[in-house]
Amino acid sequence: MSKKVLAVILVLIVLSVPLSGCIQKPEEPKEKITVKIGYLPSMCQAIYVLKQHKTLERELGVDFVDYKRYESGPLITQAFAQGEADIGFMGIPPVMIGIDKGVPIKVIASTHSEGSSLIARGNTYKNLTELGSIEAVLKQFDGKSIGAPGKGSIQDVIIRTELKKAGVNTTIKNIPIASTLPALLNEGQIEAYIVWPPFEMEGVLKGYGDVVIPSDKLWPYNPCCALVVTNKFEKEHPDVVQKLVELHNDASMFIMAHPEELADAANAELGIDNETALASIEFSPKYCALPDDRYINSTMQFVNALKDLGYTTNNLTEEQIFDLKYIQKAHPGPYDEPGTVKDDPAINKKITG
Repeated sequence: MSKKVLAVILVLIVLSVPLSGCIQKPEEPKEKITVKIGYLPSMCQAIYVLKQHKTLERELGVDFVDYKRYESGPLITQAFAQGEADIGFMGIPPVMIGIDKGVPIKVIASTHSEGSSLIARGNTYKNLTELGSIEAVLKQFDGKSIGAPGKGSIQDVIIRTELKKAGVNTTIKNIPIASTLPALLNEGQIEAYIVWPPFEMEGVLKGYGDVVIPSDKLWPYNPCCALVVTNKFEKEHPDVVQKLVELHNDASMFIMAHPEELADAANAELGIDNETALASIEFSPKYCALPDDRYINSTMQFVNALKDLGYTTNNLTEEQIFDLKYIQKAHPGPYDEPGTVKDDPAINKKITG
């Protein structure tokens, strides 16, 4: 080999060393995160305010938020099982039924307590104050019909359980579109109904019926709605879940300080007038996102109730239902009683942008 050729080869070798250190591998594309959220046509959920103000799109740090409204909690549980939802704002009994059947989901925060009063045709039935016991009120409906949302919904479970305890033979009509229950009462197709806000109070304000058993007496601190996540999404995106819980907690505080904001959001989402929406919030104001002992104990009462109705087969434990580490970090406590939450400009700005 000539000296000239050898010199060229040596130069190329020398030049290749520093150049190789400068060559960068192309970056792998960053994973795009979509969060699929299922929710109910119910004012028991801060999701309405978050959705109206596009808070999650702005603050959650994901690429896309996919909202879908379902007519009942059992339908959201079905969506979880089919991989069509990551997050749910829904009643706890459908969650428990899902867990019992192997759907991998957990409750990670509360959204609302109570909100499931029994409304009966006006001037026809006596109420709890007049008769003195739930059993006496329910006996008025022997041989008659009461409307409720879909089978396995919290309202369905509550009324079936209480009727069974009272030994009353009443037909439960499970109505797929819960918002139609007030109209069905007015038309005489049912004698009473039990449903979530705002439809709970809609029938009362329109003069169709009266509250014969308020929710706080029918099943105190019942877990009307909760924030639920699939185990898969929680495992893959724990930081997103923590942020979501924090935003949900802030939105719940925002609602308690500014109920008119939830009323406006319900008007936009459901077409409910603000008077009805505000009356519903005033009648059922427990929006704290932190499940306290009363909420958890009330939830655990559903374990036997669901088994007695044949909706579940296992004795679910608190650990199988709840994973509260996220909300306990976001809201260490104490529980926010209605009327105690003050206006917070920082929260207002975060929620509304």
